[in-house]
Amino acid sequence: MVIPKSFVVGNTPYTVKVVPALGGCWGRAWLDYGIIKIAVTHKKKKRKLTGHGGQHETFWHEATHTILYDMGHPLYKDEAFVNAFSMRLNQIIETAKL
Repeated sequence: MVIPKSFVVGNTPYTVKVVPALGGCWGRAWLDYGIIKIAVTHKKKKRKLTGHGGQHETFWHEATHTILYDMGHPLYKDEAFVNAFSMRLNQIIETAKL
């Protein structure tokens, strides 16, 4: 999978940027501005693209925030739920056989 440069959820277009670092986290979604950033390094630790804890998993984590926010669901702020859901979503995508 290639991390997309942009996507749309509902009526909101999102731009996705992979950045060297974010200062304090692996990824972040600015829901009101349609921006997602995914960090390559955090606390001097570089991470892989795929697998558990990888950049793809962070993309799906942030994308899950956007979906729930668009739905008006209060779980969009629940990091534990978003993390648990997005980890499983990423696992399905990475292990799917075509």
